[in-house]
Amino acid sequence: MVFVWINLAIANWFATGETLTLSFGDRPAQRLTVSIAWGLYALLLLGIGVARDSVGLRWISLAFLLIVIGKVFLYDLGALTDLYRVASLVGLAVSLILVSLLYQRFVFRGARGRVREGDAGVRARAGTRDPETARRSRPAVPEPGRGRS
Repeated sequence: MVFVWINLAIANWFATGETLTLSFGDRPAQRLTVSIAWGLYALLLLGIGVARDSVGLRWISLAFLLIVIGKVFLYDLGALTDLYRVASLVGLAVSLILVSLLYQRFVFRGARGRVREGDAGVRARAGTRDPETARRSRPAVPEPGRGRS
């Protein structure tokens, strides 16, 4: 619903008359605005997905981002000229950097924390919170053939 509203608001902004007409003509500024708005919407969905720890929202944001990347490379760049092309690529680069930083900082760090929670049994047996110390404090298992004689 929000996605439709974003597209209608952009179409209304670039409309030339009293009535709203959806035109897919050659308007580089409108194409650039749509790409930026879709990218920001994907980033917003990613932020909400990270904040609510919602895997579904993160996948939807990734899908929207892939659509934006495809639109920019396959549709926008062929029709854009000069500064519009540069602005479109810069906006795409900034959004990709932001997405990679968000995923690295919040999503992947959370996944590493869930894996480390699996080490809780090892830490409890060794009486420590540090998994490395817990592994070192386990009794050594002799190699086969090198045991007692």
